[in-house]
Amino acid sequence: MSLTLILVRHGKAEDPQFEIPDRMRSLTQKGMQALSEKAQQIASLIETSDAAELWVSPALRAEQTAEILNDALGIENVSERDYLFEQDLGAFVEELADSDVEQLVVVGHIPFMNRLFYYLTGLEMPFATGSVAALDIEDKLSLITGTPTGEPVAELLWFVS
Repeated sequence: MSLTLILVRHGKAEDPQFEIPDRMRSLTQKGMQALSEKAQQIASLIETSDAAELWVSPALRAEQTAEILNDALGIENVSERDYLFEQDLGAFVEELADSDVEQLVVVGHIPFMNRLFYYLTGLEMPFATGSVAALDIEDKLSLITGTPTGEPVAELLWFVS
């Protein structure tokens, strides 16, 4: 079963502050504005299906990013994944390989997005705040087993930074 995977790094967030836990850092006004403008562009590149899912880190900045993006996409099945904040690549790959999802938008952080992108494509791509990459994965089982020829398991469809 083929999978379209959309990787999104959260928008520009407040700088870390001692009195604010990292999970509670919010997007800046500039970050929200930039994402709002980008969301329409992204929506024009994605034709979401009724079965599409959106997985999001539980960090406030990621939730805000997902909300802004989803205003344009209209995905009904939205859920948090702790491992996206915890940077647990193994847990993500395992759940994704075992899932029935055919179209998935994931909102997370770096270095997780950089590591995941490299794991799937063999390419290094720096995810600036608000960057979005669309990948096609022909066989989800290859996420765990790899491909017989050792080639990357995903093909880059497009990248917006």
